[in-house]
Amino acid sequence: MRYIRPPIFKGNNLAYRKIRTKAYLQSLGADILEIVEGGYQYPVVVPIDPGENKSYETNAKVVNALLGSLLES
Repeated sequence: MRYIRPPIFKGNNLAYRKIRTKAYLQSLGADILEIVEGGYQYPVVVPIDPGENKSYETNAKVVNALLGSLLES
């Protein structure tokens, strides 16, 4: 699998950034975009149930993708 970098947000051109970020998140999977648009409820403890664990891992991917697109100031 080829790694695709998230679009970097430099603080300008928000409309362009919004389109690029949505396309990037869609490329990572529908479940990722669903968490971004619908929100995520953090569990109290790391889930053991396979279904809940998948959601937990997907949320971690969302956080990584969004934080990876920001510049350190």
